[in-house]
Amino acid sequence: ATDDHWAKLCELIGKKDLITKQGFATNPQRVANSKKVDVVVEEWTKCRSINECIELLSRIGIACGPILTVPQLKVHGNLLHRGMIAHALDESDGKYVDIPGSPLKISVAAGRAAKRIPKPDGDRAALSLLSAS
Repeated sequence: ATDDHWAKLCELIGKKDLITKQGFATNPQRVANSKKVDVVVEEWTKCRSINECIELLSRIGIACGPILTVPQLKVHGNLLHRGMIAHALDESDGKYVDIPGSPLKISVAAGRAAKRIPKPDGDRAALSLLSAS
């Protein structure tokens, strides 16, 4: 975090003394003392809900969000809306699987994930045609 973010966080959690305390005052010091920083932050977060932490941190301009589990990611509205979860047919077993979508969304390449996963060597003929041209 920047020193400004650190100062805002310290004020929020009631630890203003850590803003200038040796070992915490600068980002390099905080990185070197990351375990101690984690303890301080964990003491504050452990008695609050995820939503409460997000609300309070957002109010003071610190970007934040929850850490989602894989099952939560697969149904997350924003990720689904942005096409970041794709459903592809695994030709080896005929089942659909969820795979990460492409974060690249530009006009020339739509950034779409594959709709199917070919069997091993299933696309060999098509690849041969591409390499021959």
